Amino acid sequence: MNLKGIFPLVLTVVALTACATIPAGPSVTVWPGPGKPFEVFQSDDAACRQWASQRAGERAPYEDESALQRRYDNAYMQCMYAKGNQVPGVGGPYRRAVPPPPPPPGYSSPPSSASPPPATGEPGIGNISPLPPPPPSQITPNPN
Repeated sequence: MNLKGIFPLVLTVVALTACATIPAGPSVTVWPGPGKPFEVFQSDDAACRQWASQRAGERAPYEDESALQRRYDNAYMQCMYAKGNQVPGVGGPYRRAVPPPPPPPGYSSPPSSASPPPATGEPGIGNISPLPPPPPSQITPNPN
């Protein structure tokens, strides 16, 4: 075979291996946010798929298909999370506990001398203490 016949073949193989298609979709699962209608979730999904495609771009010569899919998935999850959807492995938004409001004017707190709970007759409940363990001299070994 001559060089004129090999060159187009090699050029075609190189051109085809350099082409990588952007993933058709995410390989991760995302759920609608709490109280979000499914139609809104579908709209978010379509917008985030388009955005992830743009962010993933084309494959660099040193990248394989899995790297392109990872880049797409990361962009998709970031977009869906930003739109309020639930992404596995990502905690919900951080919410700090809000202190209770102050008491209304003129409120007086109950007296601090609260009485102990009534005795129930059961050890450890009420004002009856549990029985102490027996001294070692009263413990008999098991003959078995």
